[in-house]
Amino acid sequence: MNDYLILGAGAVGSIIGGRLALAGKRVQLINRSPATAQAIAAQGGLRLGLDEGDLLAPVQAGTPEQAQPARHVLLLTKTPQSEPAVRAIATQMPADAVWITLQNGLGNGARLRQWLGDDARVVHGVTMLPADLRAPGDVASHGKSTTWLGPLQARDEALSAQVAADLREAGIDAQHVMGIQNNIWQKAVFNCAMNALCALTQGGPGLMADWPDGRALAHELVDEVAAVAQAAGAQIDVAAIHGLVDMGMEHHRYHKPSMLQDVLADRLTEIDALNGFVHEQAQGLGMAAPKNEMMLRLTRLRERAPAFWASQGRQAHA
Repeated sequence: MNDYLILGAGAVGSIIGGRLALAGKRVQLINRSPATAQAIAAQGGLRLGLDEGDLLAPVQAGTPEQAQPARHVLLLTKTPQSEPAVRAIATQMPADAVWITLQNGLGNGARLRQWLGDDARVVHGVTMLPADLRAPGDVASHGKSTTWLGPLQARDEALSAQVAADLREAGIDAQHVMGIQNNIWQKAVFNCAMNALCALTQGGPGLMADWPDGRALAHELVDEVAAVAQAAGAQIDVAAIHGLVDMGMEHHRYHKPSMLQDVLADRLTEIDALNGFVHEQAQGLGMAAPKNEMMLRLTRLRERAPAFWASQGRQAHA
């Protein structure tokens, strides 16, 4: 049996899986596309460009139909693909498997438990791990970062702590945190402020810095999301998030957030797990979050624009 199955092994998942394999864990990478598995088979392993140098990690790889049982399943798909991905492999996993999500957004751990059942052992968290996909089966990660994780339910504290220990052994700075929702919200507030703005304007953070409307909207979104987070019981450092937004605008001017990359590639985005989740939480708390609701609605429309324009050609030939 494998120690870890990485479900949605893009750049981040491949870095984590590769490092775990180098530390002696049995790892399988799973992607919908067979390109990763084909490349890894051809080159005899996963190519990793790390601060330690260029390494070849002994991982297995395949598509969901080839998933093998594993003690731990790390979910790193895009949130719109999460449920079908989990359901596609769930019956192949042992009943006591530990399911882990380090995906962007909010509510990912609770959704995992909903799909798998109340007895599911779920660990959720957030990672700042930098990762670049250079080619199928070839990824790079440089610089320091931290990953925080904790159990969805207190009964699974020991399991969560063991996952963090495995990651540390693999060279990843991982911290086991019981109040993990604070860390998840801290990153999500930043993402809610910047990702949809960049996606809708098709500009980088530097665009927000250059125009007062962009800077103002970003900081107003921080305040609105932070208010919902705090009302939901999260303890976050709002001033630090405002500072991070300004830093991103000044020093990562041409960065393309994942949501912008999705829009440019005509893919569905993670808007429902970010601004959409905030809007839903605000409604449940009897609060208003009009800017997040607007980001949600506009992004949903933008996601469907390619299909709309494609329908023009179909109607012309009807």
